[in-house]
Formats: sequence, structure tokens, C-alpha cells
Amino acid sequence: MKIKSFGEIEFINRIKNRLQMRNNAFTLLELLVVIVIVGLLAAMLVPALGRARENARRAQCASNLRQIGIAWYLYLDEHDGWFPDFGDPARATEFGGKGIDETDALPLNPYLDVYSAEDKAALEVFHCPSDRGETGYGESYFDTAGTSYMANLYLMGGVGLSAETLSSITAPYSKLWLTEELSGRFHGPENNQRMNVLFLDGHVKIHNFYADWNSGEVLTDPTP
Repeated sequence: MKIKSFGEIEFINRIKNRLQMRNNAFTLLELLVVIVIVGLLAAMLVPALGRARENARRAQCASNLRQIGIAWYLYLDEHDGWFPDFGDPARATEFGGKGIDETDALPLNPYLDVYSAEDKAALEVFHCPSDRGETGYGESYFDTAGTSYMANLYLMGGVGLSAETLSSITAPYSKLWLTEELSGRFHGPENNQRMNVLFLDGHVKIHNFYADWNSGEVLTDPTP
């Protein structure tokens, strides 16, 4: 067996190193495949993450409405079952929140420990996380009206009727809406977005505005 020279050994080692480097390195095609796979995964994950965030916002909104529902019953208990008399449809958001000038005068605020328009922590119960600049003025309903929710004016004399009492209501409490999320009602394809609704019996559920109102699953009139 012929002994290789030092030069031959060095040449062979270089060839081996190059082959090893080539085997360990990605080719351009392999890199492109990896990039495509990462892009596809991102395309699938981003919508899922977006839905998860929106579900979390909806859950917080529902929690807000449940607290508002408790406040409504405390108010009614102290006012012999009478709802506040608004007398003006423009006051549909003035049942509670930071208001314009009269935070301490809004009916539900004392029952939710809201006494000042500067108390941001306490006011969060009136702020739906999904309410994000949809009024047409680049501001949220919370920013413009002091709350992300509106009250059923048929109960509060805001549609030419007098305010109602609990004892006068003949509609099922489980179908008569009391307070609803504003951000889902006036926006989206054909005004058909879903929104959280608080009912007179205290339960909260997501509803489709037109479909569920038209079907009678959700009622506005307390004495149909």
C-alpha cells in the first residue's frame, strides 16, 4: 500500500470538509420551502389569535353588563320598581357612566361606586373593550357619550311614553332587553354585527341585532 504524501492528505481533507459543509447547509430551494411553511402557519395563527382576543373582549363586556344588571336591580329596589324617566331619546346613554356634566346624577353610578368623571378605574364598568373608535369621529362611544352601552328607552319614557314600573311589564323578563352594547348595533355589514345584551332577568347573551330582534327572541316593548 502506497503511503500518501502530505499534499495528497491535505487535498483529501479539503474535499471532505467541502462535502460536509455542503451537506449541512440549506439550499436556496430548502430555504424557500421553509419561508413558505412559516408564512402559511402565520396566516392560520393570526386570525385565530384575533378571534381569541375578540372573545376575551366580549367576555369582559358581558361581565360589565352583569354588574350593570345588579346595579339596575338595586336602583329599582330603592325606587319602588320605577325606572328613571328620561323623557328624551337622546338620553339613552345617560343611565350611568362619566356623562357630560353630571356624573354624580346619573342613576346607576352610586350603585357602582362611580362618583367622579376622573375615577377611571370605577368607570371601566361602563367601557366595553370592543368599543374602539366606531362613532364616525374616530372616538369610541365611551369617549363621546361616557359609556359603551345604551338603555331600553321603552322602559324609561324616552319614546313618548312614561317610565315603566316592574309591576307593569307583561313581556317575559328573559326576552326584554334592558341594556345593550353600542359598538355592535350600528356598524358592520348591513348593521348585522353581534353584540352583548343584558336582559331584565339579569342574564347576558350575544345576539344578532336584526335577526334576533325581528324573530321576537329579543323584545323592546315592555307591554307587547
